[in-house]
Amino acid sequence: MYGMCVAGVPTRFGSHVRVGSVADLDYLIKERELLLGEQGRKFVARADDGDIEFDVSTIGCGFEVKESKSAAGAKQYFVAASELHQSMLGQCIAYGRLFTEAI
Repeated sequence: MYGMCVAGVPTRFGSHVRVGSVADLDYLIKERELLLGEQGRKFVARADDGDIEFDVSTIGCGFEVKESKSAAGAKQYFVAASELHQSMLGQCIAYGRLFTEAI
């Protein structure tokens, strides 16, 4: 798999984009909202024990996150941008495991 790097833009790997920072997360959500006119974006965390899906929307100074490890165990919560590093979503970003489909 090859990655393409352009300064100021999240790294793209084939048909997926890796989220490397909170700025990348914000950029990717807004990109989808502007291009497709739909709120939020789906992200996938590649974990050793399976994938975790996130539906993330920007709300005010933070993010509304809907996390689903399985169809039955979905959790929804709000995370301030300054506290994102303490959440599951923030940890996935920190370890380079959060991806979304490219538009």
